[in-house]
Amino acid sequence: MGGEPATIEEFPYQVSVIYGDMHNCGGSIIHPQFVLTAAHCTHEIVAEELQVRAGSTLVDEGGQVRNVATIYQHDQFDSDTYDYDISVLKLSEELTVGVGVDIIQLPSNKVIENGINAIATGWGRLYSNGPLPMELQKVVLPTIANDICYLIYNDKLTERMFCAGYVKGQKDTCQGDSGGPLAANGVLLGIISWGEICGAANSPGVYTNVAYFKDYIDQIINMVAGRFFKPKIDSRIVGGVATTIEEFPYQVSIMFIDTHFCGGSIIHPSFIVTAAHCTDGLTATDLLVRAGSTMADQGGQVKKVDKINQHPQFDSDTYDYDISLLHLSEPLNFGISVAPIKYTQQSYIIRDDVVGIATGWGRLSEGGPLPMELQKVELPTVNIDDCKAMYGPSYEITDRMFCAGYKEGGKDTCEGDSGGPLAVDGLLLGITSWGQICAAPQSPVVEGNFFKPAFNGRIVGGVATTIEEFPYQVSVMYIDMHFCGGSIIHPVYILTAAHCTEGKLEQHLLVRAGSTVADDGGQVKQVSKIHQHKQYNNKTYDYDISILHLSQSLEFGIGVALIRYPPQDYVVQNNVIGVATGWGRLSESGFFPMELQKVELPFIDIDECRMMYGAHYNRNITDRMLCAGYEEGGMDTCDRDSGGPLAANGILLGITSWGGKCAAPQSPGAPSKLPHLDGRIIGGRPANIEEYPYQVSLQEVGYHSCGGSIISHEFVITAAHCTFETPPSRLTVRIGTSIVQDGGRVIKVAEVHQNPQFDPESMDYDISVLRLAERIDFGAQAAPISLAGSDYVVAPDTNFVVTGWGTVNETGETPEQLQVVEIPFTDDDKCQRAYSDAVITERMICAGSPSGGKDSCQGDSGGPLVADGVLVGVVSWGYGCGLPKYPGVYSRISKLRDYIKQVTNL
Repeated sequence: MGGEPATIEEFPYQVSVIYGDMHNCGGSIIHPQFVLTAAHCTHEIVAEELQVRAGSTLVDEGGQVRNVATIYQHDQFDSDTYDYDISVLKLSEELTVGVGVDIIQLPSNKVIENGINAIATGWGRLYSNGPLPMELQKVVLPTIANDICYLIYNDKLTERMFCAGYVKGQKDTCQGDSGGPLAANGVLLGIISWGEICGAANSPGVYTNVAYFKDYIDQIINMVAGRFFKPKIDSRIVGGVATTIEEFPYQVSIMFIDTHFCGGSIIHPSFIVTAAHCTDGLTATDLLVRAGSTMADQGGQVKKVDKINQHPQFDSDTYDYDISLLHLSEPLNFGISVAPIKYTQQSYIIRDDVVGIATGWGRLSEGGPLPMELQKVELPTVNIDDCKAMYGPSYEITDRMFCAGYKEGGKDTCEGDSGGPLAVDGLLLGITSWGQICAAPQSPVVEGNFFKPAFNGRIVGGVATTIEEFPYQVSVMYIDMHFCGGSIIHPVYILTAAHCTEGKLEQHLLVRAGSTVADDGGQVKQVSKIHQHKQYNNKTYDYDISILHLSQSLEFGIGVALIRYPPQDYVVQNNVIGVATGWGRLSESGFFPMELQKVELPFIDIDECRMMYGAHYNRNITDRMLCAGYEEGGMDTCDRDSGGPLAANGILLGITSWGGKCAAPQSPGAPSKLPHLDGRIIGGRPANIEEYPYQVSLQEVGYHSCGGSIISHEFVITAAHCTFETPPSRLTVRIGTSIVQDGGRVIKVAEVHQNPQFDPESMDYDISVLRLAERIDFGAQAAPISLAGSDYVVAPDTNFVVTGWGTVNETGETPEQLQVVEIPFTDDDKCQRAYSDAVITERMICAGSPSGGKDSCQGDSGGPLVADGVLVGVVSWGYGCGLPKYPGVYSRISKLRDYIKQVTNL
């Protein structure tokens, strides 16, 4: 309860456990043939009565349905106390792993830290004794320290339990969620077990601690499905044991002319990280990568390497900077045996005696044989000073290295393991680099510290910066990995390049905002819709622009804010200095930085740019492009800066699009110019709903997105661009309150009647009528407004009233309290001259102060434009907010009256 709808693609490990053809409990996929759930979900039930549905957002249809063959309920489960509340279900046949169906990683640390933001999912009741939803729901719940939870539940809490939720209540799991997952960072922390009243204050949910039962789970799977986890032969990395690729799906074999010679780690569908000494002196055509196989020389997916990105500072004598990135000719297909590993951040501190796991197909002893199957060994990290003392003055241990192994020897990595991973708790900590004799005493292995680069990371020729300096910058991620930049232009809209979205599906894209680091921290939002320009040309990069619609609003604050963009007639002056930001390569074919970078680039005369690209690259610079950079090179944007912002004086002027070689002479970048259109109270004052009882907040998945106006007991009017390609199931209306996220009454939207002639590019016919699922009870805080008739004429001296909860300035500050502003009518001719590049149709009306300073803005869209108590217009679009000479543009009710009557009979 207190959550929001989700999709199975977001949480592919979630299943519905079905009893008697009805959803009974949740569960988590931990193996293609095994599901983890709560023991109280299986208590006194036989396997033949249960089924499992996987791969469907809907609880009662779709996906893959499997019969349960065996229930392994913990024999110490206590149905009175819910201690040992865990069961493992063996399915009659394996699930097919793919989109919407995948396994979740099990934890290793039994101690649950306080305040971890975990996500619970399921189809449980929306509130205590309330209805069951049809669609999967998710809710973020922080873990609670056990000492606090003990105070709440006294002696009811055992060491096999932990708590999560809010002491004040309101958000929680509920009946029907039992057995389902509580996960954080892709790791299954808990199983939904028990609690008091759902969402009540001082009653957080109680969860089974999965880490406590990891050995129990492994024992069952090893016993029943030994081929999956149980090694066939007793071979080992020196002192290690055989393992399977399913346990370490990030491990790959790097082959030289079809023979294994080094290891590597998957960090992206197209990128492998390995050691530079594995690639030194080789060309990309010499190399292949085998992923997804326990065997080094057969099976899995084999991909060609098309580019080696070896660190330019690699020293083959000292092995300093021993790291390379391999780019594959085609991406890997992720699944149960092929998956990326996350890596630690630059600030990560490697502590002494932390036990990591090294894997590979290296020799089993110094000079010994190479194994056929993947091996693993546990190695503790070694104090750096101790390591330096062991190796003595003849060997340099630099800041880019750390050591792991046993002083007494016996366990180690060896030849053939080079380039492979050393991981701790699912994080890639190091790359196997060098050592003396394998597993000899006083010879710990030296690992390349991938995550503490000593180079000064930068966009080519730029410097590191922070997200607080450029809070509009976002990372656009493909399957959890940064690949493009973007700019915040609205709480739910991101501007990026069309070449970043071409051929991609919404469910594969995420946006990270509010973080200096591209792959950690901040706010992460799912993309729900891609609006790619229809005229985008992937050969010329003309019209290279896309708008991403997020599944939920960003929360503006420090590090997260929108950026203004210019009016259509804005002229970019030559040699004006713009600032480009992003996480792109530091040089042509170079490395990607961990932290956000910035570079100052002057704008270049368009004719000069055309001459440069015509002469050197035979490329055409169109009217929808501009150029920035230095003729002599040295400073530029580069790969993976694409889609990011080029700004000057706080205005977004361009989107990083394309160029010649990064920072090469005669190769300035060619960003896309920005088209017009701004979501649409500036210069107003706080107001009360009793003054404007017709005003409503239209909310998408619980977040304010637009305004609207009550016109009857069951109908609300808003803008079509507020409902464009949005199903009614995502929409609600909050009425009768001055505070946008609190109070009043929330009513679901039953039907969206969007004008069929609505054009999202011209914004013509920008009107929708919403039919509500329940009637509105009229009173002092909720009342209808009269509609302008089809013959309504606006007098030249009319002053309008506009209300809403839109941003009160262009930096993105949003009010909680309803705002009101008075603005004068702007005649059609003046409005058309102001927007000379657009068409002001007869279905539009304009209003705004000639000197600027008063206007509607982002988040006011769909709200009312009122004169003398009559609804004359609906907030639609405009350039900027409150800018001089640019009035707001509104949908004209009088010209859309027939459509409203057709829908409502009003």
